[in-house]
Amino acid sequence: MTKPASLFLFCCSCFLPAARLAVGQSVPVRSGSPLYTGFQLPTIAGTLHYSLSAAERVTFGYDNTVGTVSAATFSGNVGLITPSKTKPTDLSASIGYLATTGGGQPSAFFTDFMISQSYNTRSWKLRLSDSLRYLPETPSSGLSGIAGVGDLGTSVPGIPTQGVLIPFATRIENSVNGDVTRVITGKTTASITGGYSLERFPGYSGGIQTDIYSGRGTVTHRIDGRSSVAGSYHYSRFGYVGVNGTFQAQGVSVQYKKQLNRRFSVDLGGGPQIISKSTLTGRPASISYTADVQATYIGSIASALTMSASYKRSSNGGSGLTFGAINDTVSGNISRRITRSLNVSALGTYSHSTGLQLITQSQINAESVVGSVQANRAITEKLSIYASYTAQHQSIQGTNYKGTPLNGLQQVLGIGITYSPSPFHLGR
Repeated sequence: MTKPASLFLFCCSCFLPAARLAVGQSVPVRSGSPLYTGFQLPTIAGTLHYSLSAAERVTFGYDNTVGTVSAATFSGNVGLITPSKTKPTDLSASIGYLATTGGGQPSAFFTDFMISQSYNTRSWKLRLSDSLRYLPETPSSGLSGIAGVGDLGTSVPGIPTQGVLIPFATRIENSVNGDVTRVITGKTTASITGGYSLERFPGYSGGIQTDIYSGRGTVTHRIDGRSSVAGSYHYSRFGYVGVNGTFQAQGVSVQYKKQLNRRFSVDLGGGPQIISKSTLTGRPASISYTADVQATYIGSIASALTMSASYKRSSNGGSGLTFGAINDTVSGNISRRITRSLNVSALGTYSHSTGLQLITQSQINAESVVGSVQANRAITEKLSIYASYTAQHQSIQGTNYKGTPLNGLQQVLGIGITYSPSPFHLGR
């Protein structure tokens, strides 16, 4: 019996007793069973949380074929918010290594790191942040973006955007941003944000390397304790390494946030956008729109239930395949504690990318669907085992693109163990 198969059978034997408890409602849960909490990024000042995982990850359908690639994975997550109210530091990181065997694919290091420093006074709020991603493939699920490493269900801030899937293409994404917020009245604030981001593909000849300069100005007004409205103007300039020419996108948007009750909230935003004439190809200016829509439900502490659904439409650099694209992403996720020891998380994403600035008039259209599910069973209060499954399917039309994106079905199975102690509360 192969190593992945034996691990799968072992894991199933551990999960089956908990599954029986979940189905048979008349069977009480033992009060002494360990409580699964899992890793989550902290939201309260003065909190540190971390986890360590080891797993076996098997990929089926590698390189658009029926090939199989396996990898032993070692990873860790950490989240920190320092206790200072005036100068808080916020840090999150997911770091790991894929020790790959078979398929001719090299082993790979990966990281998703973010740090921000804020300075707060009564009237001003200043924030400087830097985020870095170094990944062997397009991010698709979990905090790290890597399927099968055990971090599905970790709450990731923001509304997700799924890029075109390119398996086994090393990428570097770095973004630096600065925010200045001025408190005008007790209910009204104004903010200005500026940033620079880049995307590089070291060792991958097919990747188009992107530089993006962006800015945003926003005025926010709190209507009452549960709702607020905001208006903003945004601008982005897209350029490419070794290519003469750029294009710009700018527009205005309105955002409305509402906490409908103690558990359910909605965030609705969108507006018109102008994409400029391109000096890359001479393509004329066009009018489009942006959208940021999200609904979130948080259940009781006992169930640890969280659900969210979102839709996002935006322009981007083209995912390394083409000179700019419009991306539509619909996603939903759910995480729930079934018993004290068993937790299940699931994520589904549909993405459609339409190329903008092309080398020829042939337009690129890519549709991708990603579905992930993960079950975690606690062994002790700090140790848990998990099994995860991810399916990625993508179809792409058009021939004038760079690189070798996924075109077909790829599946990832992960089985592993996680050590995650309770969050540490830091003193002042």
